[in-house]
Amino acid sequence: GLTVAGGTETLSGANTYTGVTTVVQGAGLNLPGSIAGNLTTAGTTSITGGSVGGSTSNSGTLTASNATLHDLSNTAGTATLTNTTAGALTNADGATLSVSGGSATSATNAGTMSLSGGNSVSGDVTNTAGQVTLDGATVGGTLAAQGGSFTVGVNAATVGSLSGTANGKLDGTLSLSNAADTYSGILSGAGGLSVNGGSEVLSGDNSYTGATTIATGGTLQLGDGGTTGSISSSTAVHNDGQLSVKHSNDLTIAQAMDGSGSFIQAGTGTTVLTGANSYSGTTTVSAGTLQVDGNQSATTGATEVASGASLAGIGTLGGNVTLADGATLTPGGINHAVGTLTVNGNLSLGKNSIQNWDLGQVNIAGGQYNDFVDVKGNLTLGGTLNVAAVTGGPDVKNGLLDAGVYRLYAYDGKLSGALDEKLGDIPQGDNVSLGLQTSIAHQVNLVVSDGTLIYWDGGNSANHGTDGASGNGEVNGGDGVWTTLNGVGDGNWTNYNGTRNAPWDPGGFAIFNATAGTVTVSDTNKAGNVANVTIKGMQFANSDGNMYVVTGDDVYATTNTTTIRVGDGTNEGSTITADLDTVINDSQVSGGTSLVKSDAGTLLITKDQTYVGDTTISGGTLQLGNGGTEGRIDSSAAIHNDGALVIDHSDAVTLTQQIDGLGSLTQQGAGTTVLGNTNTYAGGTNITDGTLQGSTSSFGSGAIVNEGTFVLNQDQNGSLDNPLSGKGNFIKNGNALVAINHDDSQFEGKTTVSAGTLNVNGSLENSQISVVEGATLSGLGTVGATHIAQGGILAPGNADTVGALTIKGDLNMQAGSVLSGTGTGTLTGTTFTANGATYAQLLGDVVRVAGAANINGASVSFNVVQGSVLKANQAYTVLSATGGINGKYLDLLTNITKNYLFLTPQLFYTADDVDLLLIN
Repeated sequence: GLTVAGGTETLSGANTYTGVTTVVQGAGLNLPGSIAGNLTTAGTTSITGGSVGGSTSNSGTLTASNATLHDLSNTAGTATLTNTTAGALTNADGATLSVSGGSATSATNAGTMSLSGGNSVSGDVTNTAGQVTLDGATVGGTLAAQGGSFTVGVNAATVGSLSGTANGKLDGTLSLSNAADTYSGILSGAGGLSVNGGSEVLSGDNSYTGATTIATGGTLQLGDGGTTGSISSSTAVHNDGQLSVKHSNDLTIAQAMDGSGSFIQAGTGTTVLTGANSYSGTTTVSAGTLQVDGNQSATTGATEVASGASLAGIGTLGGNVTLADGATLTPGGINHAVGTLTVNGNLSLGKNSIQNWDLGQVNIAGGQYNDFVDVKGNLTLGGTLNVAAVTGGPDVKNGLLDAGVYRLYAYDGKLSGALDEKLGDIPQGDNVSLGLQTSIAHQVNLVVSDGTLIYWDGGNSANHGTDGASGNGEVNGGDGVWTTLNGVGDGNWTNYNGTRNAPWDPGGFAIFNATAGTVTVSDTNKAGNVANVTIKGMQFANSDGNMYVVTGDDVYATTNTTTIRVGDGTNEGSTITADLDTVINDSQVSGGTSLVKSDAGTLLITKDQTYVGDTTISGGTLQLGNGGTEGRIDSSAAIHNDGALVIDHSDAVTLTQQIDGLGSLTQQGAGTTVLGNTNTYAGGTNITDGTLQGSTSSFGSGAIVNEGTFVLNQDQNGSLDNPLSGKGNFIKNGNALVAINHDDSQFEGKTTVSAGTLNVNGSLENSQISVVEGATLSGLGTVGATHIAQGGILAPGNADTVGALTIKGDLNMQAGSVLSGTGTGTLTGTTFTANGATYAQLLGDVVRVAGAANINGASVSFNVVQGSVLKANQAYTVLSATGGINGKYLDLLTNITKNYLFLTPQLFYTADDVDLLLIN
C-alpha cells in the first residue's frame, strides 16, 4: 500500500499495487493515473481523468473529474464528482456529496447529496436522512424518501418510482418512468408530477402547483383507502392514462381534467368533480359515490357505474351512462341535496338498479325543490324509484307529497324499459294513488293522483281503444270537444298512462300535453243534455311547437284560486303558448275566483273575463288580447306580476287596478293602453307598438323602452324617475309639470310637449323637442333640437333656480312664441362691450344653443327677482347660439321698467348672443 502522510503526491502512471492508498489529514493526492486497490482519504484528493480500482472512502475533500470510481463512501467532509463513472454512492450524516453528470449504480444519503447535470443512477436513490436534490438527473430505480427531504430542481428529474414518507419540494417536474410504489409524503412547490409509466399511489395531501400529467400506460391513484391522498386544486391535470381515487371520505377535485385517459372512482367515499373536464376516456364508478357537479360536456367517454356504487351530481355528463344492477342514481347530491343532472348521451338503468329522488314541488322540472335528470339521448328505465319529500317544499305537507305531477326525467331520444321501472318507498298521503307516467313523449313523471288530474286525449276515437273507453296506452291530445256528459264520441279524456278514456270528470285539473289542437268547450253533449264544464285548473305542456286553443262555452271555477300553468317545468317550456278563448266563470264560487298564471310559457287571454278576483303571474307571460278587441280582465282586482304582462289590443284598454311584483309590462298592440293607478312593478316597461299612457307613478321602478308612443297625462306635478330609451314618440299631456331629472340620452325619439310643463334637468339631448301652443319647456338640463310653436313657451331655469338650458341642435321659435327667463342681482365676474360701453354680466336664465337660433317674430319675457340691486351698465345674456342668431325678437316684456325707473332695458344682438342691457 501507499500512505501520503504529508505534502502532495502525484500518481500519473498505471499503478498495479493492490494495497490501500491512504491520504492522511493535511496531506494531498493528485491522481491523473490509476491505482488498483482501495483509496482512503482524509486529506485533499483530486482525481482528474484517473481511476480507482477498489472502493473509495472520503472524510476530507475529494474532487473527481472525468474519473472512474467503484463504490464511494463519503463518511465526512466533501466529495465532488463531475462526469465521473462510479458504483454505489453512500453519503453519511454531516457529509456533502455533489455529483454532476456521469453515472452511478445506486445512491444512499444521510447528509447532503446533489445529483445534477444529467447524472444517471441506474438503481435506487435512498434518502434515510438529510437532503437530496435531483436537478436534471435520471434515476432508473426508486427514489425511496425514507427520511429527511428531497428537492427536484428547476431542470426536472426522472425516477423509476417514488416511495417513502419524507416530504419533497418540486421546483421542476418530477417524472416517474416505471412507477410501482406508494408515496405517503407531501409534495410541495411550483413544479409538477408526471407519471409516464407504471402505477403510483399518492396517499399524502400534496400541495405542489405545477401540472399533473399521466401519460399513456401510466396510472396515478389518489389515496389508498383512507382519508388522505390528494393533489392541489391549483394543479392542472392532463390524463392520457388512468386517474383513480380511493378514499373512504369525501374528496373534491375542482380543477379541469383533460386528455384521452380514464377516471376511476375506487374508494368507499364520495368524490366530487366540479371542474369543466374534457378527458375522453371511460369514467368508472367501481365503489363509493361519484358526484359530478361540473360541466363535463366535453368528456365524451362512457360512464359505467358498478353494483354497489353510486352516481350523483348537478352537473353534465358528456357521454353515455350505464348503471349496472345494484348501482344507484342520485341526482342532486348525497345527504338529500336537490338538483338537476344532465346526460348528453344515453342513460341506461339496470333492471335492479336504484334511483333515489328528492321531490317537493309539482309541475317543475328540477328547480329548488326537485331532483331531475335531463337525458339528451335515449333513456332505458329499470330498477326501483325511491323518493324523499323535501322539507319546505311547496307541495309537501307533514312530510308527504301532495297530489300532482312530479317530473323525474326528460329525454330527447327514445324510451324503453318502462315496464322494468318499479315504485319503491314514496311518502304519499291518504286517498291518493301513485303511478309512473311514460305516456307523454319525452317525459317520465311520478303522478300522485287524488282523482283530479285528467289528461286531454283529443277527439280522435281511434285513440280511445276499441270500445271507446279502454284507451291506447298514450296521451295523444289534438282537436276535440270538451264536455262533461256521456255521449258517443265524448270520451276525450284519459288517465295519466292513457289506459282509460271517459268524459270530463267535473272539478278536475285539466292537463293538455302531446299534440296541440282546438278544444271546444260544450255545455251540451250530442244527446242534447246540458251541464257546465267545471275545473280546478289547467296545464298546457305540449312539446310539438303548436298552440292549444280552448274556445266555446264558459269553463266554471270550483275554487277561490284557479291555476293555469303554461309550460312543462323546464326552461324549454318557455316556448309553449296557449290561447284561452273562453271565459273563466266564477259564478258558482262564493267570493269568486282569482287567476294564477304559472310556469315559463305564455297564456293568451282572448275573451273578456268575468272572474272578480286578483290576477297573479308567478312565471312566464300573461297576454291580454292577441291583436283584436277582446281579452280583458276585471279592472277592479289587482295584478300581481312576477313574470311578464303583455297588452295586445287594437282598441283602448284601461287598467285601473294596481300592478305590483317583480315582473315587466309590455304594450304590444296597435291600440292604446291606459294605466290608471300607482303601480310598483319592478321589471321595466316596453312599448313595442301602439300607445301606453299613464302618469309618472304608473310605470313602477324599471326602465321604459319606447318604440311606440309613450304618453304622460296628469294634472298633478311629478317626476319621471324611470330611465327612458328607444326611438318612439314621447308626449307630455296634462296641465301639470313633469320633471326629468336624470340622463335619458338613450331616448332618440321625438318629444312633444302638448300641455303643461316639461321640466328637463337631466338629458333628452338626442330627442327632438316640439312645444305646442300653451305648453312650456323648462329646466337646467340638455335637450335636442327644439321647435317652439306659436303660443309655446321656452323657459330656461327652474322656479327656484336660475341657470342654463342647453339645446344640442337648432332652436326654432315661431312668431308668437315666448322666451321666458328670470334674472338676479348677482354678478358673474365677467364683462363684455356693447355699443362702445362696458357691461358687467349678471346671473340669469339663459338658453345655450349648440346650433343656430331662429327667433324672428318671437318675444322675450324677462323678470328680475324682487329685491335685486341693479345698476346701469349691467346686462343679462338671455340666448347664445354657436351657429348664429337669425332674426330678432319682436317684443320685450319685463318688470325692470316698472321697478327700476332709472334703468332702460334694451335687447342687444351680436352674431351669436342676445343680451338684455340695462342703460341709464
